[in-house]
Amino acid sequence: AETATPTQAAIPATPTPVPPPEFSVLGEYRTSGSAYGLFIKENTLALANGVNGVLMLDISDPASLTLGDTYTFDDLPAQRLVIDGETAYIIVGENTRKLVIQPLGAGDISASFPAEGQSLMSGLYNVAVNDGLAHLTSHNYWSILDVSDPLNPKEIWIWEPPEHSGNPCNADVQGSIACIGCGWAGLFTFDISDPTNPELLGQFNTPDWIIDLAISGEVLYLSLGDSGVLSLDISDPAMPLFMDRIDIPGFTTRLSGSGDTLYAIYLAYDEYVVEESGVVALDVQDPAQLEIITTYAELSNGSDIQVVDDAIYVTDEVRGLIILSLGNR
Repeated sequence: AETATPTQAAIPATPTPVPPPEFSVLGEYRTSGSAYGLFIKENTLALANGVNGVLMLDISDPASLTLGDTYTFDDLPAQRLVIDGETAYIIVGENTRKLVIQPLGAGDISASFPAEGQSLMSGLYNVAVNDGLAHLTSHNYWSILDVSDPLNPKEIWIWEPPEHSGNPCNADVQGSIACIGCGWAGLFTFDISDPTNPELLGQFNTPDWIIDLAISGEVLYLSLGDSGVLSLDISDPAMPLFMDRIDIPGFTTRLSGSGDTLYAIYLAYDEYVVEESGVVALDVQDPAQLEIITTYAELSNGSDIQVVDDAIYVTDEVRGLIILSLGNR
C-alpha cells in the first residue's frame, strides 16, 4: 500500500510592526523678538512677538509664510492674544500687564483695560473671548468684560478662588459653561448664562497646579506642570469626574487638540534652565486611557500651540514659529 507523504504545516508569517507616526516640519518663520503666543483665524496667524508687537502672517502655504500687517504697543511686549471677528485682544507688558483691544486694519484706533491711569493688583496673563465676553485671568483673578462694543469694554464680574492659585488662572468657555483653572486651587466650573452673576457649579481638586486647559466635547484636558496631562468627564459640569492622567517628560504647559490627538508642550529644566523642550502627541480616542504616540524634542523653549486640521503651529520663544505635521493619523 502506498504511504502518504506528510505535508509540512505552513509557518504563519510574523506580522511586521507598524512604526508609530513621526513629526515632520512643514515650515518655519524665524523672528528677532520673543515668540510668546499665537492665534489662528482662517489663513492668518497672529504672532505675539514680544517687543516687536503682533505680526500677522499669511499661512495659506505653510512652507512659505508671508508677513502682513504689524501692530506695536509703545515698546510693551506682546504676550498672549486671541482674535474674535475682526478684533484682536492682546495681553501686553512685562511686570504690569494690560489688555489692548485692537480692531484689525484700523490703524491706531484701540482701547485698553484697565484704562489709562488705572491698574490691577497683578498683571493679566491670559485672555479668552466668547459670545461678546472677554475672560481675563491672572493670579487669583477672573474677570468678565462685556466687549459687545470692543472699543468700550465694561467689567461686569470679578472673582477670586478661595485659596491662593500660585500660578496664573486660565479660562475655557463652551456655551454657557466656563471652566476656570486656578493653579494650586484646582478647577472650578460655572454657569455663565447670566455673566453679571455666574453660578458656581462644581470643582475638582487636582494633584498639581493647573497651567492650561482645553475642552473637547464633554471632556476637559488639564496640563498639570510636573504631573503631566489629566482628563475629566464634564458631561455634568457640576460634578467633574476623573478619567485618566499621564506623565509627560517634563513640565507640561500649553495644550491644543484636533480629533483623536491632543498635543502638549513640555519644558525639561535643569534647575531654572530649560535643557529640552518639545511637543508630545497623545492618543485620546479613549480619554480614559491616554497614550503617548510620539514626541518632537527639537524646540528651544516652547511657549504656545494651536492645531488646525493636520497642521500643528508652535511658538518657540527663541526660534519663532514652527509648523509641524504628524505622520498618518
